Amino acid sequence: MIGSIPVLCLGTLHAPHVHTLIFYSYHPIHFNRFPSLSHFVCFLQDSDDLVTLLKDAKQLMSLCVNYTGHLNPKNLPSSGITSNLLELYLPNNMHKILSYVSFPLLHSLTLSLPLHMFTRYQRLDVNIPNNPDFPNNIDFSHLSKLTMNNYVNIPFLKKLLSYLITHLALDIDTQDMYSVLASTSLLHLEDLRIIDMLSSEKMEIVRMVKMKKTLRNLKLVLAVPESVKELFWSNRSDFHKGLTMTFVQGYRR
Repeated sequence: MIGSIPVLCLGTLHAPHVHTLIFYSYHPIHFNRFPSLSHFVCFLQDSDDLVTLLKDAKQLMSLCVNYTGHLNPKNLPSSGITSNLLELYLPNNMHKILSYVSFPLLHSLTLSLPLHMFTRYQRLDVNIPNNPDFPNNIDFSHLSKLTMNNYVNIPFLKKLLSYLITHLALDIDTQDMYSVLASTSLLHLEDLRIIDMLSSEKMEIVRMVKMKKTLRNLKLVLAVPESVKELFWSNRSDFHKGLTMTFVQGYRR
């Protein structure tokens, strides 16, 4: 059941059949009063709240958070926390939490929120530094779906692509990202979506796709898709016969 709940009722409300809650600001709740809650969407104003969420909301399968500040290292847990999440949506400025929490069941990770989330707060400037310190000491053994809609450093990208990724969505704004895609085997990749922010030679995209023998669906968002479309059609015999290609004009940003 999905419904509208007055904030004043949250302290005493017992809702055993509610499975989805969406907050445009965070309000502490007693998760044991929502035993069926599996999907939680919220806008955080304090980094403490994310740690509390991951500690207390053990029943959650999907968590989507937005936060305009930066994690306070003093608020990060001193000992490991295990989360049962299957899906996690985080803005890039909260990435450090990935080093302090274990996600043994996680199969879908989105860094930087998808556009359909938080339309009220869309396009907030979170002031991500040029070289953010993305964590490398992570273990997502079940990760299969990866979406990265903002800056990511190359070592972190390589680490994430080392898992059995089947669905991948990337905003590409450096040539190095194409190099990583081309040099990573991605033996299980079936679905690839690229938003290309570059104006470089597009033959690199063609070469990269040729190497992905398991690819079934390809979507490219480019400033001038026609020239790339011609390249792909002229090389179509080199692609997997079942590959479906979609070309879209324009940038998301």
